[in-house]
Amino acid sequence: MILLFLLETRSNNRSDWIYVKSTLDYFYENRKCRYDALFCKSKDELIKQDKAIKRKITEYTKYTNNEYKVLLVADYDRKVEKNKNIVDYCNKNKYELIWMNPNIEKVYLNKDIKSGEKKREAEKFAKNKNNILPHLNNLEYTEPLKEKCGSNIIIVVDKYLIRKNKKQ
Repeated sequence: MILLFLLETRSNNRSDWIYVKSTLDYFYENRKCRYDALFCKSKDELIKQDKAIKRKITEYTKYTNNEYKVLLVADYDRKVEKNKNIVDYCNKNKYELIWMNPNIEKVYLNKDIKSGEKKREAEKFAKNKNNILPHLNNLEYTEPLKEKCGSNIIIVVDKYLIRKNKKQ
């Protein structure tokens, strides 16, 4: 299986991918599955990636008959219309939506991070993931709660990968 993550982060930064990949490495068994990521500068670009996704899928399935799943990772936006557009895009294309409420740094670090510091903070997190991830209890929310900080990442990824242990 191939899991293709579509992320709202710049390709030269990749900070969101660092959090996602750290979560996959920490919670899930060694996989017989390939991961890849596509990066978008903004939430508006997330829903305009059809050609890039098709190109990646064609590349993966050219020589093998691998199954694939696209997982779109997005911050929960306070602008309701943007959230609706992302949900509609995922539903239309049968993609999975992984939301981060209110944003990925708040979910994993419980703080806001300035744009220029995101990559450095994500790299620090990756080095300390074994100390931080066991204490996060906000990665299994079933719906985006406007008042709570959290994500549904574990619920979504559990559909495709096997957890090391249910309780770490």
